[in-house]
Amino acid sequence: MKHSRVATKLSSFAKSGQQSMKYSCQFICQTNPLFIQLTYFTLISFAGYEALKVLKSQDKSNTMKDLDLLFTSVSASTVSSMATVEMEDFSSTQLWILAILMLIGSEILAGNTLFAPCLRYMVWTFKKITGKEECHFILQHPKAIGCRHLMSTRKCVYLVVTVVSFIILQTILFCSLEWSSEALQEMSSYEKIVGALFQSTNARHAGESVVDLSSVSSAITVLYTVMMYLPGYTSFLHNYEDPYSKARERDNSRRLLKDWVFSQLSYLAIFLMLICITEREAMTTDPLNFNVFSILFEIVSAYGNVGFSVGYSCKRLLKHDVYCKDASYGFVGKWSDKGKLILIVVMVFGRLKTFNLKGGSAWKLR
Repeated sequence: MKHSRVATKLSSFAKSGQQSMKYSCQFICQTNPLFIQLTYFTLISFAGYEALKVLKSQDKSNTMKDLDLLFTSVSASTVSSMATVEMEDFSSTQLWILAILMLIGSEILAGNTLFAPCLRYMVWTFKKITGKEECHFILQHPKAIGCRHLMSTRKCVYLVVTVVSFIILQTILFCSLEWSSEALQEMSSYEKIVGALFQSTNARHAGESVVDLSSVSSAITVLYTVMMYLPGYTSFLHNYEDPYSKARERDNSRRLLKDWVFSQLSYLAIFLMLICITEREAMTTDPLNFNVFSILFEIVSAYGNVGFSVGYSCKRLLKHDVYCKDASYGFVGKWSDKGKLILIVVMVFGRLKTFNLKGGSAWKLR
Protein backbone atom coordinates (compact mmCIF):
# COMPACT_ATOMS: atom_id res chain seq x y z
CA MET A 1 0.00 0.00 0.00
CA LYS A 2 2.82 2.37 0.93
CA HIS A 3 4.68 1.59 -2.31
CA SER A 4 1.59 2.41 -4.39
CA ARG A 5 1.18 5.76 -2.60
CA VAL A 6 4.83 6.63 -3.19
CA ALA A 7 4.51 5.65 -6.85
CA THR A 8 1.37 7.78 -7.20
CA LYS A 9 3.07 10.79 -5.59
CA LEU A 10 6.14 10.41 -7.81
CA SER A 11 3.92 10.11 -10.89
CA SER A 12 1.95 13.25 -9.99
CA PHE A 13 5.19 15.10 -9.20
CA ALA A 14 6.64 14.11 -12.60
CA LYS A 15 3.46 15.24 -14.39
CA SER A 16 3.46 18.60 -12.57
CA GLY A 17 7.14 19.02 -13.48
CA GLN A 18 6.39 18.32 -17.14
CA GLN A 19 3.50 20.81 -17.09
CA SER A 20 5.73 23.44 -15.49
CA MET A 21 8.42 22.90 -18.13
CA LYS A 22 5.78 23.08 -20.88
CA TYR A 23 4.30 26.35 -19.61
CA SER A 24 7.78 27.79 -19.03
CA CYS A 25 8.81 27.02 -22.62
CA GLN A 26 5.56 28.52 -23.95
CA PHE A 27 6.12 31.65 -21.85
CA ILE A 28 9.70 32.03 -23.11
CA CYS A 29 8.64 31.54 -26.75
CA GLN A 30 5.83 34.10 -26.49
CA THR A 31 7.81 36.68 -24.50
CA ASN A 32 9.48 39.69 -26.09
CA PRO A 33 13.11 38.83 -27.09
CA LEU A 34 14.32 42.00 -25.34
CA PHE A 35 12.92 40.75 -22.02
CA ILE A 36 14.49 37.31 -22.57
CA GLN A 37 17.97 38.68 -23.31
CA LEU A 38 17.80 41.27 -20.53
CA THR A 39 16.82 38.54 -18.06
CA TYR A 40 19.56 36.27 -19.44
CA PHE A 41 22.38 38.80 -19.05
CA THR A 42 21.09 39.92 -15.65
CA LEU A 43 21.01 36.35 -14.33
CA ILE A 44 24.46 35.35 -15.61
CA SER A 45 25.94 38.66 -14.38
CA PHE A 46 24.63 38.15 -10.85
CA ALA A 47 25.58 34.45 -10.96
CA GLY A 48 29.12 35.47 -11.93
CA TYR A 49 29.14 38.11 -9.19
CA GLU A 50 28.13 35.52 -6.56
CA ALA A 51 30.80 33.10 -7.82
CA LEU A 52 33.52 35.79 -7.70
CA LYS A 53 32.40 36.83 -4.22
CA VAL A 54 32.48 33.26 -2.84
CA LEU A 55 35.89 32.44 -4.34
CA LYS A 56 38.97 33.94 -2.69
CA SER A 57 41.20 36.40 -4.54
CA GLN A 58 44.95 36.02 -5.05
CA ASP A 59 45.79 38.43 -2.24
CA LYS A 60 43.53 37.39 0.66
CA SER A 61 44.37 40.56 2.59
CA ASN A 62 43.05 42.70 -0.31
CA THR A 63 39.25 42.46 -0.10
CA MET A 64 37.55 43.69 -3.28
CA LYS A 65 34.45 45.86 -3.11
CA ASP A 66 31.14 44.27 -4.07
CA LEU A 67 30.56 46.93 -6.72
CA ASP A 68 33.92 46.16 -8.37
CA LEU A 69 33.06 42.43 -8.45
CA LEU A 70 29.63 43.18 -9.96
CA PHE A 71 31.21 45.53 -12.51
CA THR A 72 33.75 42.87 -13.52
CA SER A 73 31.02 40.23 -13.85
CA VAL A 74 28.81 42.46 -16.03
CA SER A 75 31.85 43.41 -18.11
CA ALA A 76 32.73 39.75 -18.70
CA SER A 77 29.18 38.57 -19.46
CA THR A 78 28.59 41.42 -21.94
CA VAL A 79 32.12 40.89 -23.39
CA SER A 80 33.02 44.52 -22.68
CA SER A 81 36.54 43.72 -21.37
CA MET A 82 36.47 46.65 -18.92
CA ALA A 83 37.89 46.46 -15.41
CA THR A 84 38.04 48.53 -12.24
CA VAL A 85 40.67 46.36 -10.53
CA GLU A 86 43.90 44.61 -11.50
CA MET A 87 43.39 41.23 -13.17
CA GLU A 88 46.41 39.95 -11.21
CA ASP A 89 44.36 40.28 -8.01
CA PHE A 90 41.99 37.51 -9.12
CA SER A 91 42.80 33.89 -8.33
CA SER A 92 43.06 31.23 -11.07
CA THR A 93 39.57 29.96 -10.23
CA GLN A 94 38.10 33.45 -10.49
CA LEU A 95 39.81 33.95 -13.86
CA TRP A 96 38.22 30.71 -15.08
CA ILE A 97 34.82 32.10 -14.04
CA LEU A 98 35.50 35.26 -16.05
CA ALA A 99 36.61 33.20 -19.06
CA ILE A 100 33.38 31.16 -18.91
CA LEU A 101 31.30 34.36 -18.73
CA MET A 102 33.08 35.73 -21.81
CA LEU A 103 32.60 32.47 -23.72
CA ILE A 104 28.88 32.64 -22.92
CA GLY A 105 28.85 36.15 -24.45
CA SER A 106 30.82 35.51 -27.75
CA GLU A 107 33.95 37.19 -29.17
CA ILE A 108 35.54 39.21 -32.01
CA LEU A 109 35.07 38.11 -35.67
CA ALA A 110 33.43 34.68 -36.00
CA GLY A 111 31.21 35.33 -32.99
CA ASN A 112 30.40 38.96 -33.75
CA THR A 113 31.04 41.00 -36.92
CA LEU A 114 31.40 37.99 -39.25
CA PHE A 115 28.90 35.71 -37.52
CA ALA A 116 26.32 35.97 -40.35
CA PRO A 117 28.78 35.06 -43.17
CA CYS A 118 30.21 32.21 -41.06
CA LEU A 119 26.69 30.92 -40.36
CA ARG A 120 25.78 31.00 -44.06
CA TYR A 121 29.05 29.24 -44.95
CA MET A 122 28.29 26.50 -42.40
CA VAL A 123 24.80 25.98 -43.89
CA TRP A 124 26.32 25.89 -47.40
CA THR A 125 28.94 23.34 -46.29
CA PHE A 126 26.27 21.20 -44.62
CA LYS A 127 24.23 21.32 -47.86
CA LYS A 128 27.23 20.16 -49.91
CA ILE A 129 27.90 17.28 -47.51
CA THR A 130 24.34 16.06 -46.97
CA GLY A 131 22.52 17.39 -50.04
CA LYS A 132 19.42 18.16 -47.94
CA GLU A 133 16.71 20.30 -49.55
CA GLU A 134 16.13 22.10 -46.25
CA CYS A 135 19.61 23.64 -46.44
CA HIS A 136 18.97 24.72 -50.04
CA PHE A 137 15.71 26.39 -48.97
CA ILE A 138 17.48 28.21 -46.11
CA LEU A 139 20.15 29.55 -48.48
CA GLN A 140 17.59 30.64 -51.08
CA HIS A 141 15.06 32.15 -48.64
CA PRO A 142 16.95 33.37 -45.52
CA LYS A 143 14.20 35.87 -44.57
CA ALA A 144 11.60 33.09 -44.38
CA ILE A 145 13.51 31.51 -41.48
CA GLY A 146 13.02 34.60 -39.33
CA CYS A 147 16.62 34.70 -38.05
CA ARG A 148 18.38 38.07 -38.42
CA HIS A 149 21.76 36.34 -38.60
CA LEU A 150 20.80 34.49 -41.80
CA MET A 151 21.56 36.88 -44.66
CA SER A 152 21.65 36.68 -48.44
CA THR A 153 24.94 36.07 -50.26
CA ARG A 154 25.04 39.69 -51.42
CA LYS A 155 24.65 41.06 -47.89
CA CYS A 156 27.27 38.64 -46.53
CA VAL A 157 29.76 39.71 -49.21
CA TYR A 158 29.17 43.39 -48.42
CA LEU A 159 29.55 42.67 -44.72
CA VAL A 160 32.87 40.85 -45.20
CA VAL A 161 34.16 43.65 -47.45
CA THR A 162 33.16 46.25 -44.84
CA VAL A 163 34.82 44.40 -41.93
CA VAL A 164 38.05 43.80 -43.88
CA SER A 165 38.10 47.42 -45.12
CA PHE A 166 37.74 48.77 -41.58
CA ILE A 167 40.58 46.55 -40.35
CA ILE A 168 42.85 47.60 -43.24
CA LEU A 169 42.03 51.30 -42.70
CA GLN A 170 42.82 51.10 -38.98
CA THR A 171 46.01 49.11 -39.57
CA ILE A 172 47.32 51.57 -42.17
CA LEU A 173 46.54 54.59 -39.97
CA PHE A 174 48.05 52.94 -36.89
CA CYS A 175 51.27 51.99 -38.73
CA SER A 176 51.63 55.40 -40.39
CA LEU A 177 51.21 57.37 -37.15
CA GLU A 178 52.72 55.04 -34.53
CA TRP A 179 55.50 53.21 -36.44
CA SER A 180 58.30 55.18 -34.75
CA SER A 181 56.49 55.81 -31.47
CA GLU A 182 57.98 54.98 -28.08
CA ALA A 183 55.44 52.19 -27.51
CA LEU A 184 56.60 50.26 -30.61
CA GLN A 185 60.30 51.19 -30.75
CA GLU A 186 61.50 47.86 -29.28
CA MET A 187 59.46 45.77 -31.75
CA SER A 188 60.64 44.43 -35.10
CA SER A 189 58.83 45.41 -38.31
CA TYR A 190 56.98 42.08 -38.34
CA GLU A 191 55.90 42.50 -34.71
CA LYS A 192 54.70 46.05 -35.40
CA ILE A 193 52.51 44.89 -38.31
CA VAL A 194 51.09 41.97 -36.32
CA GLY A 195 50.48 44.25 -33.32
CA ALA A 196 48.73 46.86 -35.49
CA LEU A 197 46.58 44.15 -37.09
CA PHE A 198 45.73 42.69 -33.68
CA GLN A 199 44.85 46.13 -32.32
CA SER A 200 42.65 46.95 -35.33
CA THR A 201 40.79 43.63 -35.21
CA ASN A 202 40.00 44.12 -31.52
CA ALA A 203 38.70 47.68 -31.90
CA ARG A 204 35.17 46.63 -32.95
CA HIS A 205 34.40 44.30 -30.05
CA ALA A 206 37.02 42.46 -27.97
CA GLY A 207 39.05 45.37 -26.55
CA GLU A 208 42.46 43.71 -26.15
CA SER A 209 45.28 46.21 -26.60
CA VAL A 210 49.02 45.98 -27.33
CA VAL A 211 49.83 49.61 -26.43
CA ASP A 212 48.77 52.23 -23.91
CA LEU A 213 45.89 53.96 -25.73
CA SER A 214 46.49 57.19 -23.82
CA SER A 215 49.85 57.54 -25.62
CA VAL A 216 48.64 57.01 -29.21
CA SER A 217 47.70 59.76 -31.64
CA SER A 218 44.38 61.55 -31.14
CA ALA A 219 43.39 60.68 -34.71
CA ILE A 220 43.63 56.97 -33.88
CA THR A 221 41.61 57.29 -30.67
CA VAL A 222 38.90 59.18 -32.58
CA LEU A 223 38.84 56.42 -35.22
CA TYR A 224 38.60 53.77 -32.49
CA THR A 225 35.72 55.73 -30.94
CA VAL A 226 33.83 55.58 -34.25
CA MET A 227 34.65 51.88 -34.70
CA MET A 228 33.37 51.04 -31.20
CA TYR A 229 30.10 52.89 -31.84
CA LEU A 230 29.26 51.04 -35.07
CA PRO A 231 26.95 48.00 -34.69
CA GLY A 232 28.35 44.56 -35.51
CA TYR A 233 26.53 44.23 -38.84
CA THR A 234 27.45 47.64 -40.26
CA SER A 235 28.05 47.37 -44.02
CA PHE A 236 28.38 49.54 -47.12
CA LEU A 237 25.13 48.00 -48.41
CA HIS A 238 22.12 50.17 -47.70
CA ASN A 239 19.37 48.01 -46.22
CA TYR A 240 16.19 49.41 -47.68
CA GLU A 241 13.19 49.21 -45.44
CA ASP A 242 10.72 46.45 -46.20
CA PRO A 243 7.59 48.19 -47.66
CA TYR A 244 5.39 45.71 -45.87
CA SER A 245 7.07 45.99 -42.47
CA LYS A 246 4.89 48.86 -41.28
CA ALA A 247 1.78 47.11 -42.55
CA ARG A 248 2.62 44.21 -40.28
CA GLU A 249 2.64 46.44 -37.20
CA ARG A 250 -0.38 45.40 -35.12
CA ASP A 251 -0.59 48.51 -33.07
CA ASN A 252 -0.24 52.05 -34.43
CA SER A 253 0.66 53.41 -31.01
CA ARG A 254 3.47 50.88 -30.76
CA ARG A 255 4.82 52.03 -34.12
CA LEU A 256 4.57 55.66 -33.01
CA LEU A 257 6.56 54.85 -29.87
CA LYS A 258 9.29 53.23 -31.99
CA ASP A 259 9.47 56.33 -34.19
CA TRP A 260 9.67 58.82 -31.33
CA VAL A 261 11.96 56.89 -29.01
CA PHE A 262 15.42 58.42 -28.67
CA SER A 263 18.15 57.38 -31.08
CA GLN A 264 21.20 55.53 -29.79
CA LEU A 265 23.34 58.64 -30.18
CA SER A 266 20.91 60.53 -27.92
CA TYR A 267 21.27 57.88 -25.22
CA LEU A 268 25.07 58.17 -25.38
CA ALA A 269 24.78 61.94 -24.96
CA ILE A 270 22.52 61.43 -21.92
CA PHE A 271 24.97 58.94 -20.37
CA LEU A 272 27.85 61.36 -21.03
CA MET A 273 26.02 64.18 -19.24
CA LEU A 274 25.14 61.96 -16.27
CA ILE A 275 28.74 60.76 -15.82
CA CYS A 276 30.07 64.31 -16.22
CA ILE A 277 27.76 65.23 -13.33
CA THR A 278 28.91 62.34 -11.11
CA GLU A 279 32.61 63.02 -11.88
CA ARG A 280 32.44 66.84 -11.83
CA GLU A 281 34.67 67.09 -8.74
CA ALA A 282 37.42 64.96 -10.34
CA MET A 283 37.07 66.93 -13.60
CA THR A 284 37.80 70.09 -11.63
CA THR A 285 40.77 68.82 -9.59
CA ASP A 286 42.25 66.48 -12.24
CA PRO A 287 41.25 67.92 -15.66
CA LEU A 288 44.01 66.27 -17.69
CA ASN A 289 42.88 62.75 -16.77
CA PHE A 290 39.17 63.51 -16.31
CA ASN A 291 38.41 65.32 -19.57
CA VAL A 292 35.26 65.03 -21.67
CA PHE A 293 36.90 63.05 -24.46
CA SER A 294 38.38 60.45 -22.07
CA ILE A 295 34.96 59.96 -20.46
CA LEU A 296 33.25 59.78 -23.88
CA PHE A 297 35.85 57.24 -25.04
CA GLU A 298 35.11 55.07 -21.99
CA ILE A 299 31.32 55.32 -22.54
CA VAL A 300 31.50 54.39 -26.23
CA SER A 301 33.86 51.52 -25.34
CA ALA A 302 31.34 50.21 -22.81
CA TYR A 303 28.40 50.74 -25.19
CA GLY A 304 30.20 48.88 -27.98
CA ASN A 305 31.21 46.13 -25.49
CA VAL A 306 34.82 46.59 -26.58
CA GLY A 307 36.85 47.37 -23.46
CA PHE A 308 39.42 49.88 -24.73
CA SER A 309 40.48 52.41 -22.10
CA VAL A 310 42.81 55.40 -22.06
CA GLY A 311 43.86 54.45 -18.53
CA TYR A 312 44.91 56.79 -15.74
CA SER A 313 48.35 58.41 -15.47
CA CYS A 314 49.82 60.12 -12.42
CA LYS A 315 52.07 62.13 -14.76
CA ARG A 316 49.02 64.07 -15.95
CA LEU A 317 48.21 65.32 -12.43
CA LEU A 318 48.44 69.11 -12.04
CA LYS A 319 49.88 68.65 -8.55
CA HIS A 320 52.33 65.81 -7.99
CA ASP A 321 51.05 63.20 -5.53
CA VAL A 322 53.58 60.73 -4.07
CA TYR A 323 50.76 58.33 -3.17
CA CYS A 324 49.28 58.31 -6.68
CA LYS A 325 49.41 55.00 -8.54
CA ASP A 326 48.97 54.57 -12.31
CA ALA A 327 45.91 52.48 -13.20
CA SER A 328 46.68 49.82 -15.79
CA TYR A 329 43.26 48.21 -15.38
CA GLY A 330 41.19 51.04 -16.87
CA PHE A 331 40.17 54.66 -16.45
CA VAL A 332 36.77 53.68 -15.01
CA GLY A 333 38.54 52.24 -11.97
CA LYS A 334 39.19 55.82 -10.81
CA TRP A 335 35.54 56.84 -11.14
CA SER A 336 33.09 57.26 -8.29
CA ASP A 337 30.65 54.47 -7.41
CA LYS A 338 27.80 56.37 -9.08
CA GLY A 339 29.80 56.65 -12.29
CA LYS A 340 30.60 52.93 -12.24
CA LEU A 341 26.91 52.07 -11.77
CA ILE A 342 25.98 54.22 -14.78
CA LEU A 343 28.64 52.47 -16.89
CA ILE A 344 27.21 49.08 -15.85
CA VAL A 345 23.89 50.25 -17.32
CA VAL A 346 25.71 51.39 -20.49
CA MET A 347 27.35 47.95 -20.92
CA VAL A 348 24.01 46.12 -20.60
CA PHE A 349 22.29 48.71 -22.83
CA GLY A 350 25.01 48.26 -25.44
CA ARG A 351 24.60 44.47 -25.37
CA LEU A 352 20.88 44.95 -26.16
CA LYS A 353 21.29 47.75 -28.73
CA THR A 354 19.96 45.60 -31.60
CA PHE A 355 16.45 46.22 -30.23
CA ASN A 356 16.77 49.98 -30.80
CA LEU A 357 18.61 50.19 -34.13
CA LYS A 358 15.62 51.93 -35.76
CA GLY A 359 14.91 54.22 -32.83
CA GLY A 360 14.55 57.93 -33.45
CA SER A 361 13.27 57.72 -37.04
CA ALA A 362 10.97 60.67 -36.35
CA TRP A 363 13.92 62.90 -35.38
CA LYS A 364 15.35 64.52 -38.53
CA LEU A 365 18.40 66.80 -38.53
CA ARG A 366 18.14 69.19 -41.46
